[in-house]
Amino acid sequence: MDSYTKIHNQYVNLASYTATVTMTVRSNKTENTYVCRQFYKADGRYRMEFTAPDNLAGLVNIVNGTQGYTGFPGTDRTFSIEQLQNTEGNYLFLDQFFANYYQSEETAMSVSGTTDSSQYTVLETEIIGQNAKHHTMSLSIRNDDLLPHRLTVCDMGGREMVTAVFSDVKLNPSIPDALFVAEQ
Repeated sequence: MDSYTKIHNQYVNLASYTATVTMTVRSNKTENTYVCRQFYKADGRYRMEFTAPDNLAGLVNIVNGTQGYTGFPGTDRTFSIEQLQNTEGNYLFLDQFFANYYQSEETAMSVSGTTDSSQYTVLETEIIGQNAKHHTMSLSIRNDDLLPHRLTVCDMGGREMVTAVFSDVKLNPSIPDALFVAEQ
């Protein structure tokens, strides 16, 4: 079975996942790095718990269908949205990458090695509804265990705007529904 078929079979029915993600977000003048735990369920529920930097440690973002919540649980520093208009564009979660990849007419796949002798399959796609800062995405998947390694979002000029490195990834774990309820 080829790499593409193996990856497709691994992710086509992804019901849930958890991961630690180290994100680097770039703009014209700044570069910031964040660390968070991601929780995802295929019914449209997402949760990110930030652990770094220190000033954001404890911040939680939740999307539960059409409802959103962000804030520091147990404080008055929270914000809720009862009717989210659009949950697309959440480029940091694997399901959004694959949604773009399978809907786009502009995709590519390559296999590469790295200095640690690991082999990766790199999937690339244009972003549906793209803009100048979010034009293409690529996802590096380790060939040995088919787990995600690195997700990159590039601008129209090919400059990396967001890089997310995945670790401690668990595919299809049982995740308690309570994690997707706003903590007031």
